[in-house]
Amino acid sequence: SFEAIVHLALARVAPVLLLALPAGQVIDTFSRKRVLIVTQIAFALAVAGLAAASMLRAPMPVIYGLVMLIACAR
Repeated sequence: SFEAIVHLALARVAPVLLLALPAGQVIDTFSRKRVLIVTQIAFALAVAGLAAASMLRAPMPVIYGLVMLIACAR
């Protein structure tokens, strides 16, 4: 539905808008290599979770949460 598409778009954009400045602080404070490793592991786990949730037909709030986690990891 149109409403679901809007919620998914919001779930992808909101973390980028909210975490842009804190992400800059993190990347300046910690080793870039370590930050990259942590975010890539988080991204892989979130994608695997999204695949599992999709396969198990999880409720939409779970899907939205996983999409937000993926956006945070990127």
